[in-house]
Amino acid sequence: MQKVDYTCPSCGYHTNRKEYMRRHFYQNVKHCPKKKHDIELTEEVKQYVLTNRVWHFKKQARTKTVYNSLLIQQTNNNIINNHISELLPEAKIDLYMQHTNQKLLTLDNKVEMKYRDQVDKLDADGYKYDFFLNKDDFYNIIDEISQSNRDAINEMNIIYDDNGKKIKLYLGEWKSLRTKYAIKEIMFAIKNNYLDSYESYLINKYIDPNTSMFTKQKTIEYIEEYYRFLTCIELSPFIESSDLDEEIIDEFLTKFKNVRDCVTIGQLTRTFKEIVEIVTRNSKQNIKELNCKLINVFNMEEDFKNKILTLN
Repeated sequence: MQKVDYTCPSCGYHTNRKEYMRRHFYQNVKHCPKKKHDIELTEEVKQYVLTNRVWHFKKQARTKTVYNSLLIQQTNNNIINNHISELLPEAKIDLYMQHTNQKLLTLDNKVEMKYRDQVDKLDADGYKYDFFLNKDDFYNIIDEISQSNRDAINEMNIIYDDNGKKIKLYLGEWKSLRTKYAIKEIMFAIKNNYLDSYESYLINKYIDPNTSMFTKQKTIEYIEEYYRFLTCIELSPFIESSDLDEEIIDEFLTKFKNVRDCVTIGQLTRTFKEIVEIVTRNSKQNIKELNCKLINVFNMEEDFKNKILTLN
């Protein structure tokens, strides 16, 4: 059976020699004239002819149709993505909460729920072994509180506003604060709902007559480290408002003042910068997670699509 010639779909040139067709495609000084069909000799077309001898035009039309369909879909997706990305994050969160009949947790609620078990153990002295936190642990707490994922939008109560260089917090309602005051508000929520119990635990362990001298010395080192961290975030210790004996209160207030007096401006600046970096990094990632969640819901639920398109 005689094989068909290799045929150029553009100009109609044909030959039974593959190398001649390759030369026609790749070595001609002039471009192939489109005498027969207005078709672009893409690499796909050339390789198809060199393999199968003849280009099937129906295949090309089908390929173009599929490509155009994908292009339209991609364009629509880009429009949707841009629309969702340009909306205010708090507006998107509020809309999603309404759509799913959920309630957005306040900052206090989130800290309380996340560390309830630890606080119960600290208050009851329920840890089998000593419980101590260092500076890295404090940073990890801030990291946990300031991050959320697409499956926990109801915990997304910290938003960094890159335009205004402010941080928005949900405290029962959205509140926009300068970075310094927002960080202080975040730290106050962590302190009030978790770290106050930690400080109380350390003090009680220190004054407990059954505590060994080794543990007392170790405990006081961690108290001082905690007081150093409190100084860097400009917050006061829990001991100020505790109901312990005045003598004990005075002793630990003196320790706090001694620690505070030794903290340098450099330590204050580095600690604040580290906290801001943690919060802003997590907030930006939270917004990406939020957008991904909204796009998924947008594509699956028509009523939500209508709601999101009305936001501007």
